[in-house]
Amino acid sequence: MLVKMCVRGGRFVEAANYLVEMSEAGFAPRAPTFNSVVDGLRHCGKHDLAQRMEQLEMSMNGN
Repeated sequence: MLVKMCVRGGRFVEAANYLVEMSEAGFAPRAPTFNSVVDGLRHCGKHDLAQRMEQLEMSMNGN
């Protein structure tokens, strides 16, 4: 919910930070959550961070 609110408010970097914190705490955010953050990061020009979020998602899924 917190990530979704950040995305809705255009705070994509903050949302990405929450995803990292969640994964470090052992939680596995769903794919649509990652996708909304990645899309927002790309839209605001944060392509490197978007790529790191995609890598985090893949590592969590064992790919």
